[in-house]
This record gives sequence, structure tokens and C-alpha cells, in this order.
Amino acid sequence: MKRNILYKLLTVLKNWIGDCHTCIKWNDATSVFIKIDFGVRQSSVLSPHLFVIYIDDMVTRLHARQRSFIVLR
Repeated sequence: MKRNILYKLLTVLKNWIGDCHTCIKWNDATSVFIKIDFGVRQSSVLSPHLFVIYIDDMVTRLHARQRSFIVLR
């Protein structure tokens, strides 16, 4: 909300990310669906942007005197 994103868009993103399920398919067998409780969808065009927002917020909250570093590979 502090980034001035429309509430309706935030609601769509929350529902899209928050209600994600997956299953495993191997040959003709399919597992039961399980809920994904964390992370962002892989291969999504939004994933890099959501990651940058997360990292930006984390860096903002760190204090310089804490000598904290973030290393990305």
C-alpha cells in the first residue's frame, strides 16, 4: 500500500499468489493437489518484480550500523 498500488490490484495479486495449488505428474499418474504456502510462481512475468519489491523492503529495514549484507548470485 505504501507504493501507491491500487487496492483492487493488491487484492488480485493476493488472491493469485495466496491461493496456489500444485500436483506432481509422473507418466500417467497424478498426485493429489497440495497448497503452496510461500514463494512466488516460477516462470511468471511478475516473479522478478515481486522479488525486487521484497528485497527493496528488506534493505530499507536494515540499519547501516548492523553491518548486514545481502548477496545475490
